[in-house]
Amino acid sequence: MNDEQREEAIKAAVLDLHKAKVVRDTADDLYREAAKEYMAALDKEGIDSLSTIYKGQRITATKVQSSTLNIDENGLSEEIGPSKWTTISKRVLDRKLLEDAVTKDRIDSDLLARHSDEVPRAPYVRVTVKEVK
Repeated sequence: MNDEQREEAIKAAVLDLHKAKVVRDTADDLYREAAKEYMAALDKEGIDSLSTIYKGQRITATKVQSSTLNIDENGLSEEIGPSKWTTISKRVLDRKLLEDAVTKDRIDSDLLARHSDEVPRAPYVRVTVKEVK
């Protein structure tokens, strides 16, 4: 293969990557829109999941909603004081030690709640496919 042929092959590979990305992006957009409409329909019906059988397979789509907890570490550490703070932190807050301290009533859960905000994550749809027996 000469230099010109190699250059053309590389250009063709770049074009193939671009075309594949366009197809993927379009499919991602279609999937996001379908998931958004599906979740709205589930919410309207007050359910989280539906199943259907298609070509011998049970296809289930489930709305998954998770969240994460943001903690105001500065406010929490000021309110509980340095002696307790060192039992639940290293250089930064150790969430496992904090959870353990709350579970064992060394730190009041209401105090933690005053310094925490639960932040919902974006919902998504999980699709599972299983052979029907």
